[in-house]
Amino acid sequence: MQANRGKASAAAAAGSAAQPAPPPVRKGVFISLYREFPDITLPVRDFKDYAIARLKVLKDIERIYSLDATDLDASDDADMSNYGQMVRQREDKVMKSLYEHGLAVEDPNGPLSTERAKECDEHSHFTLRLAFCESSEKQNWFVSQEVHMLKAKLGSSSAVTANFLLREGIRYHSMEWNDIPDGLRLDIYDVSPGKKDQRFYQVPWEAAASLVARRKVVLRRGVAFVAEEDLKTIIANRYRQFLLAQLKCLQNSRHIVEVHNDPRFGSFVKNLKNIYLGPDPSAFSPEEQHVERLTPHNIDKVVPRSFPPCMRRLMEGLRSERHLKHWGRLQIWLFLKGAGMSMEEELSYFKQNMTLKATAFDKEHAYHIKHIYGKVGHMKSKPPYGCAKLMSGDAPPNPGPGDYHGCPFKHFDPGPLSQLMRRYNVPDGSTKKILDLVKGHHYQLGCVEYFRATHPDSAADGVGNHPNAFYTESCKYWGAKSGDGKVKKEEGGPADMDVDQEGASSSSAPAAAAAAASAAPAGGDTH
Repeated sequence: MQANRGKASAAAAAGSAAQPAPPPVRKGVFISLYREFPDITLPVRDFKDYAIARLKVLKDIERIYSLDATDLDASDDADMSNYGQMVRQREDKVMKSLYEHGLAVEDPNGPLSTERAKECDEHSHFTLRLAFCESSEKQNWFVSQEVHMLKAKLGSSSAVTANFLLREGIRYHSMEWNDIPDGLRLDIYDVSPGKKDQRFYQVPWEAAASLVARRKVVLRRGVAFVAEEDLKTIIANRYRQFLLAQLKCLQNSRHIVEVHNDPRFGSFVKNLKNIYLGPDPSAFSPEEQHVERLTPHNIDKVVPRSFPPCMRRLMEGLRSERHLKHWGRLQIWLFLKGAGMSMEEELSYFKQNMTLKATAFDKEHAYHIKHIYGKVGHMKSKPPYGCAKLMSGDAPPNPGPGDYHGCPFKHFDPGPLSQLMRRYNVPDGSTKKILDLVKGHHYQLGCVEYFRATHPDSAADGVGNHPNAFYTESCKYWGAKSGDGKVKKEEGGPADMDVDQEGASSSSAPAAAAAAASAAPAGGDTH
């Protein structure tokens, strides 16, 4: 479908039309504060594909920045050459993800046009605003990843950053080192040694608050003197404040209701934040991964070693209660099916392990097990739940008293989660990392850290998006330890099975994304 391109809008406080256009920021990379929505018509399919592509990049960014326990922003006493190298390595990984998912162009002569990549980048940002505006937790997650993305796009070139400021109409008075008064120059040198070959910018102190707090700038009469290489921090702070304000405004806007009710893409936008982005769950099957399938005969040994905490708790609840509530049953039935257990084996196993007479079990539960295997009803096999669905709070809902379903990393308070990790023999150091990740709302990365703690020297490839991916990676790990790649019945895991429980507290689509842009006025500013 031919895109209907409208007149391009200038940034709110950009210079007058008579001024020459600023130089390009970075070839093939589209850097923006997203203050203007692009006037363009998209097929619904592109609208959805672009949003999924950006969400994949944001998930990659979360993994890149959260799994390293080193806090780069707090490393003032660290060796600065190592600090800079770590920053560049992270930003290079972000750029690789942008190139892979079509939000930037690495090779101008490649198959992806710069116009299509720009279109993908702009539209996907506004679509994800709609998807992540509903709660403070979702807003903060989205803003955090977007800020990391902006920093990676700006890179290490101070010229790129300065050109970006000019293009966005953000003007700070600058001066060369030799133009700075002598007394002030000495003070600046004390906090910014080795930067006298750079330009310095006069920035209102509130815009440089993070640099002021870290004593990286000199203040004079409410003005911070910021070295050129630190401008990226100023831009990131501005972007964070602007984007949060936009999301807060959109959260209470009538536009979000209109989008959710649109029959073309409303359901997609509403569920986008919980969408599963990993491989087809069938790819985790024992047959595909060449590991021994799960059976009633090996399950007792495999549970403590290779089940993720969400499923391990369900099995412990089944053993201690001889019963699980509806969502718990559904969660574990689907997981066991994905781990290779046959329908007949599940029927037999649960009939033996639930406190129901055989006739009562057949009447109340047998049909549901047959249904998820696609043997009755619509005759369609059901896939196991992914991590995003388990954490969504929709279906399944958040767990309450007596429930065992859900995700411990999302639904446990710090105290019970710490006790659970201790009971699962997770080292104290790893438990602290897990709690820190969970505190930052990185629940899936907490599960990745758990996997690494219980599978020493593992890369944890593929872990963190799906419980069945956790299971197969664990089986491969322990199979490699045994030398034959199979699940050994006699092998134990990181801890024996324990039943003590810890309680858990082709239509056009721009109208949808345009709602994100129209939630609040996008004013620029000049200093």
